[in-house]
Amino acid sequence: MINWIIRILIFLLLVVIVYLLYKSFAPSQKDKSQSKAKANLSNSKSIADEILKLQNLKEEGIITEDEFEKMKKKLIG
Repeated sequence: MINWIIRILIFLLLVVIVYLLYKSFAPSQKDKSQSKAKANLSNSKSIADEILKLQNLKEEGIITEDEFEKMKKKLIG
């Protein structure tokens, strides 16, 4: 009888250990959403940088207003 109780307790302990190991190595939904948010933030920064570069080109007279608007629309959408 005591032998069975010890076996059940050991089994439960192993289940808990496996569960904790799985949770520590598997990425959670929160981690996934945070990585997507970081990617979107860096992407929007690069788009803003590109628009600023286009603005400078327009101000220097290298591109026209129409070219600026077309390139800006292409970057945004």
